[in-house]
Amino acid sequence: MRTLWMSLVIVSLATLSVPGCVHTRAPVLAAAEVPGVDRVVFAADGAGNFQMSSMMLRSVAEADGLPIDIITYEWSHGNYRIVSDQICYRYARAQGEKLAAEMIAFHQQHPCVKIYLWGHSAGAAVVLAALEASPPCLVEGMVLLAPSVSAFYDLRPALCRVACHLDVFHSSHDCWYLGLGTRILGTSDKTHRVAAGRFGFRAYIESPEDECLYSKLRQHPWHREDKELGHNGNHYGGYQPDYLRAYIMPLFFNQRCCPPEEMQAGPSPPLRDGED
Repeated sequence: MRTLWMSLVIVSLATLSVPGCVHTRAPVLAAAEVPGVDRVVFAADGAGNFQMSSMMLRSVAEADGLPIDIITYEWSHGNYRIVSDQICYRYARAQGEKLAAEMIAFHQQHPCVKIYLWGHSAGAAVVLAALEASPPCLVEGMVLLAPSVSAFYDLRPALCRVACHLDVFHSSHDCWYLGLGTRILGTSDKTHRVAAGRFGFRAYIESPEDECLYSKLRQHPWHREDKELGHNGNHYGGYQPDYLRAYIMPLFFNQRCCPPEEMQAGPSPPLRDGED
C-alpha cells in the first residue's frame, strides 16, 4: 500500500511538472526526401508519451533552418502511462529492437543519410537497446538527456556500435524524478540504484579494449551557469531552446570520430556515500 501511494505521488509530480500537453506525432518526411537534409535523429521521449523533448528539438532545428530531420519514435504504452513506461524494462528493450529494425531499413533506402539517436529519461533505455541491436557504425552518435537507467548500466555493448560518441547530460539537481522517483519505482533498467541522469555513468574498464571504448563516452554535468540558457537543473531543463542550441544541436554536426587525447575516458568520480 505504501509503494502504491508513493507511486501515485510520483506520477502526480511528474505530470504536473511536465511543460505542455501531450502531442500526437505529426507527419514527417524522411530526411532523404527533404531538400538539403543529410542527417536524421530518431528520438525516444520520456515516460508518459508527452513528446516534449523531441518536439522542442524539432522546433529548434526548423527555426534555425538546420539540415536535420527529427523523427519521434513512439514507444510508450500510451498517454500519461508514466509508471508502466518507467518500470517495464522488457517492453522498453523490445521497443528498442523494433527501432533498430526501422533504422536498418531506413539506412538501406537512404545510405548517405547520417543516423543519430536521442533519448530523454526512460527513452534512454529504448535507444540504448536500439543501438545494441544495430550493426556497428550504423549510428553516428547518440545523446542521452537525463537518462533514467542506472549509473551502473554497462555501456560497452552500445559503445562498440556507435561510430563516434555517446553524449550524456546529467544533473545532480534532478532530485524528484531521478532521485525520489527512481528510488521508489526503480530505474528504467529495473534497479533501485542511483540513476545515470543524476551523476553520470560508471565505467567497466577491464581491458585496454574497454578503455578505448569508453573514450567514446562524453559526460556533461549541469552547471549553475546553465540557468542563463533556460536549464535550471531539473528533469526537463535540458531541452529548453537556448540550451539545445548551445550544447546539444552542435553534437549532430561536429562529431569527431577520433577523440582528442585530452578527452576523459569514461565517467565522473566515485559515488558519494549513500548514493548507491
